[in-house]
Amino acid sequence: MKGFTYRRVKNDQRDAADLADLLRMNRLPEAYVAPPAVRELRELVRHRAKLVAVRSGIKAGVHAVLAKQSVLIPVTGGGVDELQQGSAILLTLDSQGDGTDACGSAPIDLPL
Repeated sequence: MKGFTYRRVKNDQRDAADLADLLRMNRLPEAYVAPPAVRELRELVRHRAKLVAVRSGIKAGVHAVLAKQSVLIPVTGGGVDELQQGSAILLTLDSQGDGTDACGSAPIDLPL
């Protein structure tokens, strides 16, 4: 197959003739097709990677908004502690105790 890349003349007719010659000589390499179980696992891993990328983008956006408001968030290892810490930060932003933040705007109530 390496000979294809070093040819001077490259066109469909020439490619077809070379592929036919390789097939006749039994030198055409076979493509690997993963079993269905492996393909399914790969699809799940790709989907998880996309979700992790979306989560990272959202977290970066939240950190950017909080940084604009001069709220510093310590970096944690993640997990439940991070969620509790996030709730604590939101509670500290409720400085007046009336359900509004330091700027006077009401927080958005999102279901978890």
